[in-house]
Amino acid sequence: MDTPNPTQPLYQQLASHYRNAIHAGSLMPGDRMPSLRGLMRQHDVSLSTAMQLSRHLESEGWLEARPRSGYFVRRPLRSTLATVTEPRMNHTPDPAQYVGIHARVSDFVSRGRLHMVKTNLAVARCSPKLYPGEALKQAAMRVLRKKPDILVSATSPRGNAELRTVLAKRSLALGLTLSPD
Repeated sequence: MDTPNPTQPLYQQLASHYRNAIHAGSLMPGDRMPSLRGLMRQHDVSLSTAMQLSRHLESEGWLEARPRSGYFVRRPLRSTLATVTEPRMNHTPDPAQYVGIHARVSDFVSRGRLHMVKTNLAVARCSPKLYPGEALKQAAMRVLRKKPDILVSATSPRGNAELRTVLAKRSLALGLTLSPD
């Protein structure tokens, strides 16, 4: 991950933020970047800074500009990995490096069990007045028209992948970099 450096120009700090979002999967190849005006609003920056940010990411190969459409995330270029040497197969591993591994793993597991999370957020809810009831009703009706079996279909235990992706993208406006996973 790229950590923004406060001594860098603002456009480079924002570039680090969006690079991290691409690495985390919040922005996927083919996704549209926020417009220049959107970047100006979200980050309270000038048009010049928003343009520098987008051009900087484009010059690094993270974005591509499409005429009259804006900037889009590119497929990552093949990273150049450091070359590693193949392990020598004629030498057996030193068994001393594995001494005590069972005790260390057991200790780790038992410490985790001592500090179990006891707050069940599955039953948390707000006052009904805080929800946009009519908008939720209209959204549910639109989804049911497109996917009538959605209420009776099995879903992933990890939740809806599309919703996770939308939440990860919306987190960018708050300065967070979340992975859809």
